[in-house]
Amino acid sequence: MENKEILLLIGKLKSKQIDAEELSRLKRLLSETGTAKELLADMQQAFSDLELREDKLPGFSRQDQVKAQLLSKLQAGTRSSGKWRRLWPAVAIAASVLLVAGFLMLYKKQEPAPPAIVWQTVETKHGEHKRVILGDGSSILLNGNSRLQYPAGNLKYIRIVKLDGEGFFEVAKDAARPFYVAASDFVTRVVGTSFNIDSKIEKTIEVNTGKVNVFSLSAMQFQSCLANMQANQQRFQQQIEQISFNKAVLEKGQKARLTGNAWTVFRFNTKNWHDNELVYLNEPLWQVAEKAYRFYGDSIYVSPRLSSAQITITFRNKNVEQVVKTLSEITNSKLIKDKKDNIWKILNK
Repeated sequence: MENKEILLLIGKLKSKQIDAEELSRLKRLLSETGTAKELLADMQQAFSDLELREDKLPGFSRQDQVKAQLLSKLQAGTRSSGKWRRLWPAVAIAASVLLVAGFLMLYKKQEPAPPAIVWQTVETKHGEHKRVILGDGSSILLNGNSRLQYPAGNLKYIRIVKLDGEGFFEVAKDAARPFYVAASDFVTRVVGTSFNIDSKIEKTIEVNTGKVNVFSLSAMQFQSCLANMQANQQRFQQQIEQISFNKAVLEKGQKARLTGNAWTVFRFNTKNWHDNELVYLNEPLWQVAEKAYRFYGDSIYVSPRLSSAQITITFRNKNVEQVVKTLSEITNSKLIKDKKDNIWKILNK
């Protein structure tokens, strides 16, 4: 086992982590002719074994030349027994270093660099809804004023899309390839489930079926994860876990809202815009108006004095005029329609 010890000590010497006692031990081992010859024989046997498997291993353009140089340096130490003790330490160290380098250059399997991800983009205008079916069978219904990006081809280890806006996801099950929805402030991870994400106005996730993991992270960290994913898809989940500010695990009927870096989790009734229902639970009027604009496509202006009024109401199968009239009534405000600019205005009386 002295050969292994020698290689270990040489490694410490190269990394400058060897202490005085270990250095003395290395010098003593290298000065012993029997040990030295045994190490040389082991190296030569290793090359012989590799030569037998040469046809099964990937090579490179100069492999014969480099291998010949390595063997030449190894064999040089056996040509003069009188000079062996003086030459061996230098030969052994050089041979060990060259042996490791030769293994890496000649026989390490080279993984091809992954091709850059080509993203397909689908966008919607205010009031426009689009359904996207991915290659794995997953379905995404986009709400108005939203953008979805997804890879043009399948990735080997993960599935991922980027969302800016709101979308309802029905993700096909695939335990071998988790599904990620990436936004600028958080990342959602699932295997197979249905859920709604609003990444722009409210920054929420609502789970209709299954289980969802959500991780909060900054836009800069998110971009870094995407860049690293290009080189190593398998480490994507680990990186997200490590850099996330906060994590929440949600099940059916739960909703999480991101405020700053913290998640607030509460119950919801699993109905929303994708069921043609607009559900507002204690939300400020300005936010209700923005969501209605996204869904219907008609601009809604709210007087600043009314914008913070808290609204709790559900609209089922209502048109935009019915919605804005109801909002005006419950806030005791005045409603007018600017026909020239096509803007509904909720004003103080």
